[in-house]
Amino acid sequence: MEHKTNIVISGYYGFDNIGDEAILYVIVKSLKQNIPNVQITVLSNNPEKTAKTYRVNSVNRWNLKSVSKCIGRCDLLISGGGSLLQDVTSNKNILYYLGVIKIAQLYRKKVVFYSQGVGPVNNKINRFLIKKVLKKVDGIFVRDNGSKQLLLDSGIKRNVHVVMDPVFGIKSTKKVNLFGHKKVGIYLREWENTDEIVSCVAEGCKYLISIGYEVYMVGMQYEHDVKIAKGVAKSVDNQHLHVVDKPLSILQVLAYTEQFDFVIGMRLHSLIMAYALNVPMIALSYDPKVENIMQEMNIRHCIQTTQLSEERLIEYIDYMDNNSRLQKEIIQKTLKHKASELQAPIRFIRQLLKQKIDIMGVDVDNVTMKQAIGRFKTFMGKDKLHLVCTPNPEIIMRAKEDKSLKNILANADLVVPDGIGVVIASKILKGTSLKERVAGFDLVQNTMKISKDKEYKYFFFGSKPDIAKLASEKMSEKYPNIEVVGYRDGYFEDSETDEIVDQINKSGANILLVGLGAPKQEQWIVDNRDKLDNIKVAVGVGGSLDVMSGEVKRAPVLFQKLGMEWFYRLISEPTRAKRMLVLPKFLIEVVEKRIKSKF
Repeated sequence: MEHKTNIVISGYYGFDNIGDEAILYVIVKSLKQNIPNVQITVLSNNPEKTAKTYRVNSVNRWNLKSVSKCIGRCDLLISGGGSLLQDVTSNKNILYYLGVIKIAQLYRKKVVFYSQGVGPVNNKINRFLIKKVLKKVDGIFVRDNGSKQLLLDSGIKRNVHVVMDPVFGIKSTKKVNLFGHKKVGIYLREWENTDEIVSCVAEGCKYLISIGYEVYMVGMQYEHDVKIAKGVAKSVDNQHLHVVDKPLSILQVLAYTEQFDFVIGMRLHSLIMAYALNVPMIALSYDPKVENIMQEMNIRHCIQTTQLSEERLIEYIDYMDNNSRLQKEIIQKTLKHKASELQAPIRFIRQLLKQKIDIMGVDVDNVTMKQAIGRFKTFMGKDKLHLVCTPNPEIIMRAKEDKSLKNILANADLVVPDGIGVVIASKILKGTSLKERVAGFDLVQNTMKISKDKEYKYFFFGSKPDIAKLASEKMSEKYPNIEVVGYRDGYFEDSETDEIVDQINKSGANILLVGLGAPKQEQWIVDNRDKLDNIKVAVGVGGSLDVMSGEVKRAPVLFQKLGMEWFYRLISEPTRAKRMLVLPKFLIEVVEKRIKSKF
């Protein structure tokens, strides 16, 4: 039986705040997708509801004995998301969340600070406590440069990584039907100058209605937000303004938000959710965290609530009404540029738990062949495309120069060490080897072995004309329980891509083997993954189709077991000599890196 990885998550959970619940939703989903056999326990104000909603274990965050017990049994504590360390609302926040971290440290548990916002922290004692506790955590990830600077100013002398708030990666899965051709969502909360906010927003709503919009008031924390929403509605007194007068789930809020032409929001995560769904926004900033995040994401239409005026709000409304498409383009461009940040904390966690090992900047899964097959089977049970990459030293060296390839490898669902050189490098760099070489060819063959009743339906794409066809015939004969439902050679123009995608979709394949050579094959999968309707696993297989077809002979088993397959290929194909020079160069750079790490 495989060891379960126990992770405890601490945060502002179980208080029916949609923003914080969305953070938990994304973190839990990411952990389940990336950490095999993970068992998650959440510290919650409402453990029964949390456990049911997210299908996790949960304990009462106020029960010190239960909290201490579950932390004592865990492998890792995540202090997760939101603005946990701030003393504007109360000094108790900092004391509580640092206290939970300190319990983990006393048990000598690993701790990761996961994409948090920090501050404001006005009390000098609180800054001192933050410094004392955080200097001993294993990894610190914050969601904006303001938070990083506050930690550095507090005396944190270690790497503080700035990454996107995890909710920037959230997706909508529900639909809701709303009235109106043009629609705006408004998300407010009570604050010190609530009366002034209600007055200005009400005038903004009247203007929106006058130019043809339906206005929807949405609460992110229903019991707290509905009062101000009804205050605006009372002032406007118009049938085109609608108060969503009920508590909403995360997915329901996303469904509403996705329908809006733009949003006006005070609640930070109403803005982040809108951004994730490519919905433009006007931010009303009641707290520096809102301005910091908007600045990070290139959003310029941000008004401090203390400076909010009817005229300025209407000016911004006019801009959004006339420039929605431009704003969407800015959002899309920024999200694409920052996409890799979303996975940074989970990549770090996998390394920390020894489930991934950094080989010259490429994170490689530390799995056996049996575990890799298990991951493959798990992928086949999910409703999304999973990318499997099989890097050897040549690919890893290329990724050092090719940022696009490096990003693809960083975001792949499974990255296995295809070459023995990668395994040797892990010994040199970490002193602990990757468990074993997991050759891409062998992994694919093993997946064919486990197929039952032709449940695995393959499409072979790549290599020279007739090779994919011949490979499909040979594999169908060798593994009668699979079905090769289509094939296509790798010679095509870019203009033919949509035709190829259509061929793959119509075939009914759920496994796609792409043999175009790295990095072309990985890039092709990533570029077209959203158009591949039925594919659950896509693997970049390099020259494997040539071997499957019988056109190229694989090294004898003895060479494979000795890790000398590369040598057999060299003597069989002397023309590969130039490419093979990358292997000694790779190992030299690995040794140099190891030596430098000691000084």
